[in-house]
Amino acid sequence: MLTIKKRIRLVVLALGLASMATIVHAENWPQFRGPNRDGISTEKGLLRAWPEGGPEVLWSTEVGQGYSAAAIHDGKVFFNDYDEGGSEWQVRSVKLDDGSELWRFREPRRIRPNHGITRTVPATDGKSYGLADIAGEKGTVIAFICNHCPYVKAVAGRMAADARTLIGAGVGFAAICSNGTPRSSAMCSATWRTIAG
Repeated sequence: MLTIKKRIRLVVLALGLASMATIVHAENWPQFRGPNRDGISTEKGLLRAWPEGGPEVLWSTEVGQGYSAAAIHDGKVFFNDYDEGGSEWQVRSVKLDDGSELWRFREPRRIRPNHGITRTVPATDGKSYGLADIAGEKGTVIAFICNHCPYVKAVAGRMAADARTLIGAGVGFAAICSNGTPRSSAMCSATWRTIAG
């Protein structure tokens, strides 16, 4: 039996910003493709060309195989990881300035490598949410939705109304919508923010 174990390193590079203090207080990159989901950074002072040998490596950490990227918010880096040896899916947070670990969520899960294991970018507002934050005294509904789905678009208003009814009846409700662009996520932001009140 052939076992492939790939470990790569998450590497943080100094990309021509004036100093490490600047990096810690730099623009947040809290989700896939950045703050506006358009892949455009408003940072100033980035290098137009890299020096021979590349930019300086500030720190690195071991991560499992995959195509995921990291989200950055208020000096913290968030990323998905997978420990193949222990069959554990993980969400990790480290300090942007030195890479030291802040926390690690672990869940036993056997995942078969298929084009890498981690392929998603966490989205963050810098806060941590748990079931206790959304749980209702009579139960909880969590809907995983895609704002590109014609069905979700067709029922979004009704789902939001149903969610408000459930919350009023003591049933917690959360809709997790992590995809899209500013143009296609208007439904998510408007409808689901209405639910949050």
